[in-house]
Amino acid sequence: MAKSVLEIARNELKRQLIKYRRSRVSETDSGFSPCYDFTGHKNMKIPDLTFQFTGGEHLAVPGWNHFVFDDEKRIACFYMTTDTNKTTAPESAQSFPSIILGNYAQVDYYLEYDLKNDSLGFRRQAC
Repeated sequence: MAKSVLEIARNELKRQLIKYRRSRVSETDSGFSPCYDFTGHKNMKIPDLTFQFTGGEHLAVPGWNHFVFDDEKRIACFYMTTDTNKTTAPESAQSFPSIILGNYAQVDYYLEYDLKNDSLGFRRQAC
């Protein structure tokens, strides 16, 4: 994800999750940020992350699908990262944000990759 887009997402998460304690040790250890310690919280609410695609389509990824969890320690970290090391990409590609929707983000979605027509289709589906 482009660093400028990632920072917007991180800052919004920090704003919405202000009631939970940050785990700076987990951030340092994992390299992901922000991380939160949910010790003592029975009902944690993590906001959805919505991707808007060219053409106006939206993909709302549930909060639990863009965090990685350590249930034993009650720690959760926002696991998306930046593409700042994208130095080998063609110059034409460097002007666009690069976002990879990993396997966690795709949970409970049916995705269709149409390489011939350069399009992505998706629908919510219990998997």
